[in-house]
Amino acid sequence: MQHIARKVLCSLILALWILVFPSGASAQLDTEFWFVAPEIWADHGDAPILLRFSALDEAAEVTVDQPANPGFPVQNLSIPASGTATLDLTAWLGIIENKPSNQVLARGLRIVSSAPITVYYEVNHPENTDIFTLKGGASLGTQFYVPFQTNLTNNFTQSTAGIDVIATSDGTEVTVVPTENLNGHPAGVAFSFTLNAGETYGMRASATNGPGHPSGTLITSNHPIAVTVSDDSVLNG
Repeated sequence: MQHIARKVLCSLILALWILVFPSGASAQLDTEFWFVAPEIWADHGDAPILLRFSALDEAAEVTVDQPANPGFPVQNLSIPASGTATLDLTAWLGIIENKPSNQVLARGLRIVSSAPITVYYEVNHPENTDIFTLKGGASLGTQFYVPFQTNLTNNFTQSTAGIDVIATSDGTEVTVVPTENLNGHPAGVAFSFTLNAGETYGMRASATNGPGHPSGTLITSNHPIAVTVSDDSVLNG
């Protein structure tokens, strides 16, 4: 009998960070974070969505905004020293999840803090839960090879493996060479797009099967970007 794994997003952003910056877990402590949230299939559960914060020995004043979307209400939080806080973003899920794919969107989140903090993004649905640990400056780069598992199958055609990019500077030129077919982009054929600060671009695998996951896809850019990879609703067993 097949079962859908309860934790099904497979937070591969952590694996991506390890490949690019193998310096240690302390890199997730920072004062600025850029993040693009993947699209999760709503019919298997994509809400609530939360940001979780922790401060160390200094109190922190935190601001969360969308630099490319002035219509997003800026969120401000105060975190006491050695304290934690949660920001519920569910009310804005429709302008945070990076959909539809193959379009330049204004979905990116920027988190700025007055003192070093840790942050993670959580999908807190009981049937489809997982977390994405934000890595601050350590997540930024100009060359990425994205990791994916290639054995397990996505249970729904709406939940194929995803790659999402966010720019931190205006005039960011991004080039992608997929190793497997993406929706609208054949394997082995490079394609490019341009983003300004806070703008995002999403890509989805064409196939649900493990071998169709675009592991090893190359992403390069002329300015630092961050990349989120996701693998929603994977069959377990």
